[in-house]
Amino acid sequence: MKSTLFPLLFLLGAGIAAAQTPSAWRIEGIVKDAAGEPLPGAQILADDSTVAIADAAGFYQLRLSSRPAGISAERVGYAQRRIAIRANDFQGEVLRLDILLTLQNTLLQEVDIAVKKVEVLVKEDFKTHIFDYAVFGNYLLMLLRERKKHIVRFSSASNRIIAELEPAGRPTVLHRSCTGVFHLAGADFAQELVVQPERLDTLPRYDLSVFRSLVVPCILENRGYYFFRESGRLNQSIRYWYCEPSGAVRPLAQIVREAGEREMQAALNALRTNAPLVREPDLPPNWRGQPYDKDFDPLRPSHVTGDFGTEHLLAMTWYNHQLNHLSWLESLRLDSVYAPLIGMGDTILLFDTELGEVRRFNVGFSGAETLPLDFHRAAGWQKRLLKDAATGRLYAHFADKGVHMLKRLNPLTFQPEATYRLPQVTHLSHHYQVHNGFLYFLGRENATVPNTALFKVGIAQQPPAGK
Repeated sequence: MKSTLFPLLFLLGAGIAAAQTPSAWRIEGIVKDAAGEPLPGAQILADDSTVAIADAAGFYQLRLSSRPAGISAERVGYAQRRIAIRANDFQGEVLRLDILLTLQNTLLQEVDIAVKKVEVLVKEDFKTHIFDYAVFGNYLLMLLRERKKHIVRFSSASNRIIAELEPAGRPTVLHRSCTGVFHLAGADFAQELVVQPERLDTLPRYDLSVFRSLVVPCILENRGYYFFRESGRLNQSIRYWYCEPSGAVRPLAQIVREAGEREMQAALNALRTNAPLVREPDLPPNWRGQPYDKDFDPLRPSHVTGDFGTEHLLAMTWYNHQLNHLSWLESLRLDSVYAPLIGMGDTILLFDTELGEVRRFNVGFSGAETLPLDFHRAAGWQKRLLKDAATGRLYAHFADKGVHMLKRLNPLTFQPEATYRLPQVTHLSHHYQVHNGFLYFLGRENATVPNTALFKVGIAQQPPAGK
């Protein structure tokens, strides 16, 4: 297993140099925060040309062909720091330089967040398409298509364009790894995106299968521990495991939606045998046409194997005239297990909505405890927890009678302590992110016009609308 971890650490950003030039000068050290903790994923730039990325221990190393005049360091959520380099700083041709980064002084107290109208940051027309976006620090990163060009756009919080890059290969996926490094992915490749203060660049491509099997499953890094997630068939189960700093791989948890597993077996058996799907008129059906109070036989495991992706199932059911079976399978996929793993400082939280509990533990798994969880049982629960990376607040997303709401959760009890109604959230919204007291999302201003926009809405300070 250790041989698998070496490419993983490389792809997640463990000290990669963008320029492979003959090196005579070397600068190395640890990037830390004010508490002395390492900052993995920090980017160190020398003379605006050569970049290194701090590894899980915060260690970086720059190899240079000439002595630089200065370096700069930055990381998401931290203020950029520039350091002048003098000749007498070196011992021979080596400089040991530890770098301290401080948090950006841009965090908003909730009482200071005023009611704001919705802001449209970017809007599609019939020549432009928004693939994805990411908000970090005071910056916005977007992956767009403009006519036939695929563009990565780097903007400030005020939506001023800082830099643009047209990567080769027409990528359609923008992904941020568990260490904070950005990756692009296309039809058959992936590559790291290097975000520098005034420009964008890319590193050499690597195989898409590595991106899918190693980079995407890594959802959290904390003190050298890497946590991974894998979804089961049709999203009816989730398995978590982690890699220790020593390289040992250990299981963490498995959450299974047992009723969903039984229904999935029945749906797959119906697909395999081409069984007719008939709604039973004498029993109250759910939205799939199958009564919740009718149990499925757990003793008939499905013999259907292979690719359970939507595109594959669509091709197969279309060819075999089984589109009604596809609708059952896809509705099951949507009605999935939701059990996110979220890092809050040194604390790891596993929200198990199947058992109605949250498991809280520290890295190293000391002081573990389990607390009851019930906010997800309220009407309108959207199976979505949103963490504000800038303020550390955690919100649960609800939609009641067409009005979206965020319920702020108490960090100790995880019970709702305030509710914010957000009528500005538009039709067919998705890709939600919360940052610095603002909700970002993709949606449509008009449900009948197929153009998406990127919106920004202030989370208003209001009297609680209910818990």
